[in-house]
Amino acid sequence: LYSHDDYGRMLNCLERIGKFYAAFLSRDLFVRIFNMLPMLVGDFKVIALNLIRLCCTFIEDVWKQVQPSVLTDLLRRDENTQEAWLSLLIALVQNKLVSDAEVAVFLDPLLQVVDKHTKAGTRRLFYALVQEIIEHHASLRDRVRPKALQ
Repeated sequence: LYSHDDYGRMLNCLERIGKFYAAFLSRDLFVRIFNMLPMLVGDFKVIALNLIRLCCTFIEDVWKQVQPSVLTDLLRRDENTQEAWLSLLIALVQNKLVSDAEVAVFLDPLLQVVDKHTKAGTRRLFYALVQEIIEHHASLRDRVRPKALQ
């Protein structure tokens, strides 16, 4: 359909628009972004995740759309992608767009991966996510509290 450069150009334009006027981004654009998400890597994946984060409150079934990619991407050692995912997960938890069961899907693998992480930005986002989980998901507090206290 489109070349790699075309996708990059499209994502860069959408990111710039989305930062200032997220409502401009239509459902049809997100269908395309969700379809591209498993194939994207590096900066393009980060841009797509940031777009989803910016607009997560008005994307229908956002968790169902991103859930297939979350574990694969979090377990990779691409720090920028991990940080983009952590930011998106924070937004989903803050806005109550994920249930306790849905948080449990990514929680245990995330606790194992980020615990060993050396990059300060990734660890900061991880602990911000842990705080949000403690605040918004009472049934998961005991699972994340030990990590928050380390």
